[in-house]
Amino acid sequence: MATTSEEKTTKKKRRQPCDVCRRRKTGCYGLEDRCNTCVEFNLECTRFNGPMKRRTQSHVDALESRLQRSEELANELRSQLLKSHADCPRCTTDSPCPALKKSIQDKSSGLSNLHFSRPSKFDISDPLDGLSASLHIMRRTMASLHLPPAALKDSENFAIDLDELYLSKGSFIGKSSGATALNSLMALMNKQPPNGLHPSPAQRADVHDWESHSWCSNNLRPIHWRWRPWLFTPTRDNDFTFPSESLLTDLVDLYFTHENIYLPLLHRPTFERGIAEGLHLRDEGFAVTVLLVCAIGSRWSADAGKENSGLACGREWFEQVPPIQRGLMAPPTLYDLQYYCLAVSFLDGCSPPQTCWSLIGIGLRLAEDLGAHLRTVSTDTPSAESELYKRAFSVLVYWERVISAEMGRTCALQYDDFDIDPLLEVDDEYWEHPSHPFKQPPGRPSQIAFFNALLRLNHILGWCLVSIYSSSKKLAVLSINGPWEDHAVPELVSVLETWRARIPPHLRWDPLREDPVFFDQSVALHAAHSHVQILIHRVKLQKAKVPSSLPSFEVCTAAARTCAYMVTVQRHRSGGLAFPMNLRPVFTSAIIILLNIWSTKRSKAASSRNENTDHVNNCIDVIRLCSERWQNAAILGDILTELAGREVVPFHEKAERSDVNGPTELNCFGNGMYSDVVGLPFPQDNATREDDLMSVMMGFPSDVWATYISTLNATV
Repeated sequence: MATTSEEKTTKKKRRQPCDVCRRRKTGCYGLEDRCNTCVEFNLECTRFNGPMKRRTQSHVDALESRLQRSEELANELRSQLLKSHADCPRCTTDSPCPALKKSIQDKSSGLSNLHFSRPSKFDISDPLDGLSASLHIMRRTMASLHLPPAALKDSENFAIDLDELYLSKGSFIGKSSGATALNSLMALMNKQPPNGLHPSPAQRADVHDWESHSWCSNNLRPIHWRWRPWLFTPTRDNDFTFPSESLLTDLVDLYFTHENIYLPLLHRPTFERGIAEGLHLRDEGFAVTVLLVCAIGSRWSADAGKENSGLACGREWFEQVPPIQRGLMAPPTLYDLQYYCLAVSFLDGCSPPQTCWSLIGIGLRLAEDLGAHLRTVSTDTPSAESELYKRAFSVLVYWERVISAEMGRTCALQYDDFDIDPLLEVDDEYWEHPSHPFKQPPGRPSQIAFFNALLRLNHILGWCLVSIYSSSKKLAVLSINGPWEDHAVPELVSVLETWRARIPPHLRWDPLREDPVFFDQSVALHAAHSHVQILIHRVKLQKAKVPSSLPSFEVCTAAARTCAYMVTVQRHRSGGLAFPMNLRPVFTSAIIILLNIWSTKRSKAASSRNENTDHVNNCIDVIRLCSERWQNAAILGDILTELAGREVVPFHEKAERSDVNGPTELNCFGNGMYSDVVGLPFPQDNATREDDLMSVMMGFPSDVWATYISTLNATV
């Protein structure tokens, strides 16, 4: 025992590794003066650098202190942001979010009676947590949907005073542009700038006019003020082929009867007058608009000719006006905005959604270039031109929300990025009344009221994408921890109920409504409402292992059944007319009902399952009405047929394909070809599961559409 104790007392201390071994992170063994590694590589064995110092407790305390100060600063900034929203007169509401009210009551013990209809009466200087602030901003923003637009400030009209500083004639310049500072300098120097810092196409030809300006006569260098001519070269000629006069009249009538009543882009009297005067034969922009109207109208035409039948309808007219049609530097016009609206309306039925999504982005950029996203000085008498600009921009915003939701992508323009008045609720025939222009007769509802209500619902859809379908980074930036959806979903539901309560009486659901236009608009509006309602509650279903056990699933199922019932009534009343406006809500509703079918099948609730089976059958029938002319409708119909399976929904008679050489039935899932669409291979017995349906409901990758279409074309 003594020997053991002596060995412990004489045990050598652990040697310090040399610099070489420390850098290599290897053991340092060998003699005291030189280790084995240094001997092997003939290196100098040094110990100049001491061991790395450990973090002291004082350093950790300093970091924690800095973190605490940062959090306090973030809370202070959130409070300032919240106060700025509360002071805004457009953001008043009588029912603030419960979380914000509770937070203020807890933090402001000295205030006993709080009146929330006037934000200036309560103190919000105390810091609020990120959740309360975010919910408050959401509620205030959504409340502004139903408030009249605020008056324009003088600072917002600055662009009107900068007409001479536009990059090209008609281009919009925002507040952050350096042109504002240049304008101030010109005012200070009492000098007038030339007609644009950069010449418009009409001004490029004569540079001598630019040299005549006193402020720059000695400094202007003409070679630098001429844009290269090839930038203005159009990419196609103007040799258009139009339908015959009788067919042109029919196609225009079909467009305004079936398309413009939902998306009121064009003013019918002005458009038809332009055709009668031959404007489409001498004006390129109007000619392009006419051809696109013909392409869209062909979808409902029974006399479009053999080359324009079936899925090829409208091709003859659309091929003449491809998207890349003008020079890079050509200044945008109203016709350009109308082009992208009409092109998206046509391509929405025969192309992958990412094609439309990209075109919408181009159209919105051109609209911003023209300043169509902001209001101008208010005038007592509206003009046809300003209203048409407003219509074009509103239609672009509508399409962007719809396609972005379909693809799960972010919108280019958020709700606070533009400020325009609602469309004038005046029907086209009353725009040019000799004594009362732009006045709707009393007691006569306007067809435009539908689109204004739809656009307000569309803004709720856009806010839904931002609030509950955005990336987790946004929640981290706002310091929101925990289940954010549990707070955001009730707020969105409340806003949606407010929207529903304010639907105009002539657009409320009534299966016996006599006016066919108002009836069809009512169906489209309520179908879109069901679609948004499902989208709001669906976020909870995606995170649940058993979606059918959640209350949100019951809400989604009820909304889906309502949508299926309405479109079925419409199908019987219309005699089998196609309504592509309702395709997305009908498809989403069918997916939700299929989820419910498989849930009730497990619980053996046969009566409920039979009722749901009828709803799915009706949804498939509605989609099949569009499948002959809208290729995307045929794709959605095939998907539902395969997901339903023979054991769940009896197959209806397959719609005849437009090409007689094509296959009568295409099994796009049974062979596993698109198993990557849902993440799991589909069983060969046409069965399915809840997680499969949830994956389909989330949408398809961009390459699936192209693969499907290429496979379809290969079999023809």
